[in-house]
Amino acid sequence: MSIVNPSQARKVFYQLLKDVNQTNEPVHIIGNNEESETVMVSKKDWDAIQETLYLQYSGVANVIHQHKQENEFIAFEDINWYIHVQSKAKLAGLSPVEYRTQTSQSAI
Repeated sequence: MSIVNPSQARKVFYQLLKDVNQTNEPVHIIGNNEESETVMVSKKDWDAIQETLYLQYSGVANVIHQHKQENEFIAFEDINWYIHVQSKAKLAGLSPVEYRTQTSQSAI
């Protein structure tokens, strides 16, 4: 992971955007304190992170992991999709991204 300070990032921002998307390597922009630090990732990687978190939160990842530990093949169609329905109830019918956005806005 590349590490740059905010001044460096500002000077080469467009190049950072291109690099992050071409290499899928995140860039850590490190400031003087936590409030001025961030990590830049591509939209594709961000979507993959969100999907992984959703699968873990909804319990689907646990079902897959359990079958893997038991050395059982699990077909996509065989996953117990009631977990998906339950997670939708937990999220009040919103997608994970919509739920996260709504809850983060209400916390402000």
